Parts: sequence; structure tokens; C-alpha cells
Amino acid sequence: MNPDPRQEEVVSTTATRISHIGVVCVPVSDQERALEFYVGTLGMEKRADVPFGNGYRWIEVAPAGSTTTIAIAPPPPGEPTGNMETGIGLHTADADA
Repeated sequence: MNPDPRQEEVVSTTATRISHIGVVCVPVSDQERALEFYVGTLGMEKRADVPFGNGYRWIEVAPAGSTTTIAIAPPPPGEPTGNMETGIGLHTADADA
């Protein structure tokens, strides 16, 4: 019997105890500018803004009601920021709004 090539294959049957994605980190060189973009332009909520380390801030933003947040934080020393694909997909019912 030949399988139907149009039929989707099962990708994974591995069980996990992970229930959801918590935080996605996006390295930024200018946290204030990134905060203005995510909150001011996209309308997300600022969920956290706390100092950490040597003068750093940990900032998290998210759409209202979302359990997953985006951390906009400086990268580790020597790592690049900006001009990189994050792979984050945002969904909206009205892209023209």
C-alpha cells in the first residue's frame, strides 16, 4: 500500500510537560526606543521594567491578555543587536488599524 503523498505526516509524538512559551528575548541596543515601538506603536502593555545587573533593565511587553511576553533587553557583551530576524510572528484581526 502506497501512502498518499498529500497526507500530512505527524511531526512529533513526543510528550512534554511544557505548557506554553513564557518569554521570548529580543536583543536591543536602545531599550527606550524599543519600548516606545512595542507600547506606543503596537499598543502592547509594559509588564515589567526592573533594574538588573550593572545598570541594566529587564523590560517585558505583551499584548493585552497574552501569557507570553517579549523581553527587550541588551544583548550579552560582544553580541550584536538590530538588523536581525527574530522569527516572532504577531497576529491581529485588523492589520490596517
